[in-house]
Amino acid sequence: MGECRFPGEKWCLRMIPQNIQTIIIFLFRIAIGIVFIYASFDKIAHVSDFGRVVHNYRMLPYYAENILAIMLPWIELFAGIFLILGYRMRGSALVLALLLSVFIVAISLALFRGLDISCGCFNTKEGMKISLELLLRDSLMLIMTVSILLSPSKARQNP
Repeated sequence: MGECRFPGEKWCLRMIPQNIQTIIIFLFRIAIGIVFIYASFDKIAHVSDFGRVVHNYRMLPYYAENILAIMLPWIELFAGIFLILGYRMRGSALVLALLLSVFIVAISLALFRGLDISCGCFNTKEGMKISLELLLRDSLMLIMTVSILLSPSKARQNP
């Protein structure tokens, strides 16, 4: 077991034995990777519908909505695959953490503005509505992804 990075820190991942850390990080990698790979499929297959979902958030200019609708699913797909395979793991975790942060901000703003829209997470047609539950889920995934990103290099190896 190792020391935590910050003085006075009561708990951190480094306090968990190395073999357990490796298993936890591996399970986080698989779970987050599968979620993002699965989430990309419908968006790739129905890019115009996903463009409408992006438009419903009313956050971007029209031309940026289309670019985002085309690029985002492919970024999710490859980052998820790379995370599972352990290829460029820190970079993949960073990309997914940034995406989750953007998703959390977008959903929060949409809720604040009273929009009653589908999140576009897994289904572009009749997906889950934005909600506090969705914010909680994305926040949990962000914590898991940041744990991967900040874990010691030994813990990021396959068990």
